[in-house]
Amino acid sequence: SPQLCRCPHATTQHTFVRRAHVRATAATASHNNHNQVSAQQQIAKEKNMSSADADADAIMAAVAKPVIPVLQPAATPSSAAGYKVSVVGCGAVGMACAFSLVQQGLVSRLGLMDIDGTRVRAEAADLKHGAAFLKPVEIVSGTTADKVTVDSDVVVITAGMRQRSGESRLGLVERNLSLFREMIPPLVEASPDAVFVVVSNPCDIMAAITAKIASEHGVPPGRVFGSGTYLDSSRFRHLLSERLGVSASHVHAYILGEHGDSSVPVFSTASLGGLRLTDAIKGLAERLQEPVDADDSETQSAATPSIFDDVRAIPRKVVRAAYDIIDAKGYTNWAIGLASARMCEAVLRDERAVMPVSVPALGHQGIEHDVYLSLPAVVGRRGVLAVVDVKLAEHEAKALAASAAAIHNVQGDLKMS
Repeated sequence: SPQLCRCPHATTQHTFVRRAHVRATAATASHNNHNQVSAQQQIAKEKNMSSADADADAIMAAVAKPVIPVLQPAATPSSAAGYKVSVVGCGAVGMACAFSLVQQGLVSRLGLMDIDGTRVRAEAADLKHGAAFLKPVEIVSGTTADKVTVDSDVVVITAGMRQRSGESRLGLVERNLSLFREMIPPLVEASPDAVFVVVSNPCDIMAAITAKIASEHGVPPGRVFGSGTYLDSSRFRHLLSERLGVSASHVHAYILGEHGDSSVPVFSTASLGGLRLTDAIKGLAERLQEPVDADDSETQSAATPSIFDDVRAIPRKVVRAAYDIIDAKGYTNWAIGLASARMCEAVLRDERAVMPVSVPALGHQGIEHDVYLSLPAVVGRRGVLAVVDVKLAEHEAKALAASAAAIHNVQGDLKMS
């Protein structure tokens, strides 16, 4: 009978099998132990959740003044899946916001409402045609709140009258006030639990008007805020980052006050990667062997600005930025669209992010006027939860008070009721 030949590698193969079996057995045991440990950790985590929420609220209360009487625990964290945002006013700004929302996958339902039904249906169709490139999103459009914005989590308001040639700012605000009196009640009725983000200009006054009208229909304080100087602050950070040669996401600086000519750049709290901005500028000047200020160099040409001169000029560029863009293309839209989507994200995800948005300012930073203007605010699922009273330099506090007075001078002449 034929002899079976032993494979010269048989013993080695058997050894490999035995070793593999041992490794598999050990891995199974390790996996089981890991599951047991993970389960124990999860139980411990769940037990500590309520106390963690309480600790977070205690810290919040220590650093910020609540807008609502009692700061509520954070909502259960979740993805934005299933959330609905409605955009009211679907011109260039509104559609930039809508595009940013769907492109980032922040919503599963999007409402587009505009007085021009033909245009808004076309805008909705144009977005839907990109469905193959987006996360699933249901888009509805129309001209009335009861058909479009029902059950929204966030309502972004970009609608408003255009300024007529020769029309005063007060005249424009009065016409917008008439529009908002008609528009806001149906929006509140359709989405009584929504957070309302006002982007329409002048956004500080329009936020105050929206809050006043909404409060008459049961909307509590904090659930209405304006985009304010959130975009101005982004422009500020961008221009600082360009001059300093770093990422804008690591430059932390605010523009506060009015979204307009009286806005206040806050250099005293500005920082770069945890370093005070003034120290960062001095360090950069030393590295580049440039004078920090004009007085630091006797040989410096008067036509050559110092780093500090460049930085001091940035706030003027921030104020001029919108005017320059409007002169060139007729309107601004992409950056404010991105900013609006980011504010929506902070609400939907209950991030409790600190953002410079337009909020009730009376009593903060010594402000004596009952106006809306931008201050650092904690934004979460219920809107603005608190205002952070940062320590300002004396000249910054005075400028902020002057900004409040400038808004009050216009708002004070309005017949709000």
